[in-house]
Parts: sequence; structure tokens; C-alpha cells
Amino acid sequence: MEDKYGFGPDVVSFTAVLKTCAKMVEWECALQQLTVMRHCRILPDVIAYNSAITACAEAMNWLMTLQMLKDAQRVDTVTFNAVLKGMEKSMHWEYALAIVFGMHVPPSLVTYNTLMSACQKCSEWQWSLQLLVSGVLASKLVPDLITYNTCFAACKKGSCWQEALQLADKPVVRLDVVSLLDLLGACIDSGRAGFVPSVFFELMAEVPQLFNQRSTGEAGLGKRPTCARQSTELTTVLYSICIIWYDIH
Repeated sequence: MEDKYGFGPDVVSFTAVLKTCAKMVEWECALQQLTVMRHCRILPDVIAYNSAITACAEAMNWLMTLQMLKDAQRVDTVTFNAVLKGMEKSMHWEYALAIVFGMHVPPSLVTYNTLMSACQKCSEWQWSLQLLVSGVLASKLVPDLITYNTCFAACKKGSCWQEALQLADKPVVRLDVVSLLDLLGACIDSGRAGFVPSVFFELMAEVPQLFNQRSTGEAGLGKRPTCARQSTELTTVLYSICIIWYDIH
């Protein structure tokens, strides 16, 4: 594959193509690039391999991600995170759990967040809450908003109002409307109307932030996709508030 000057592709150029494949969710193209690399006797580095796995994961080709993990000569935490994303998207929480328990590299917060999300989406809310303690906190990792929102969603599915209120007590990050909506849902579904008003008014206090974010998005150039997403989010929040207000009256 060398040109007339004797230059050919190297691992850097192949990695750039593989990263593009991952962004475009072109998993078949990513696998083809790995095959070409072998024919050129170019050993894929961990970044190239991770990009190929990410392409497969985003396409929900979870079987391929497992095979690639098995065949990988070098892996890091990002490799496992990419495989876990495939498990999450494909709703295979059991495989995700087994993968994390079998990791021989240190898991990151992204690792646990992805695993917790996989469990929550499959209604295995007990595992999501357990992993917060036995995984995130035990590893001395600092939970972020994604961690909290995943746990609140798990609490809502399990009608765990006590656990939800404990999470909301002195959180290490500022909760957003998604957190508060699921917190309200957990209280309402559990019949704990006494806790609803205080959470409801806290949620109402967050609504102006959405208006401010929307205004900021409209003021900047090239922000139309963000503005559209925020407008949809705002509409959803206001609708949810109306439903909640109806339920508590």
C-alpha cells in the first residue's frame, strides 16, 4: 500500500480512520481496517483496538465486542468501558456484571456508571444501588451527576423512597431536574406524599436554569442542536411537573 515515494499507512493513520469509524458507528468498516492492518503487518495499538470495539458497541454488536475483548493482546480500562457500553445498549446486564468482576485493570467511574446504567435499564435496580457502595465508594471514586441520576432512576423503578432521600441528602454534586424528577417519582410511587412538596419546590427552583441554558444556546452561533435538545428537555420537565402536581392534589 505504499505510494510512489515509498510511504505507506502506519498505526497512527489507521487509528485516525478507526476513530472516525467509531464516531460514525461504522463497525464493519472498523473491522475491515483491522484486517488491512494485519495484512500490512501493522500491530494495532490499544487506542486503535478500543476505537474498533467502540464502533461495534455503539452499533449494539455486543457479541463482536466480547470476541474482540477475548482476542485483544493489550487492554486498558477504556477497552472494558467500550465493551460495557455495548452490554448496556444491548440490555445484557449479566454479561456487564461478569466483565467488571473479571477485570484485571482498575475500573474507573465510567466503568461503574455504565454497569449501573445497564442494571438500571434492565430493572435490576438492587444491583445499581449496591454498586454505588461496593463499587464506586469502595474504590474511593467520587460520584458524579451521572452516578446520581442512574441511582435515582433505579430508586424510582424499585419505589425505594428511603434510598432516594438518602442519596439526596448532602450530595457531592448539584442535582438537576432529572435527579429531582426521579426522586419525586420514587416518593409518589411509594405513597410517601409527605416528602413530595419540599422536593417539588426544589424542582421548581431548577426550572429557571433550563430557561437560562436555552437563552444561552440561542445567543451563541452554531448552537442550534443544543438549543433544540434543551427546548425538548424543558417541555418534558414542565409536562412532568404538571403530572406530578395533579397526582399530589
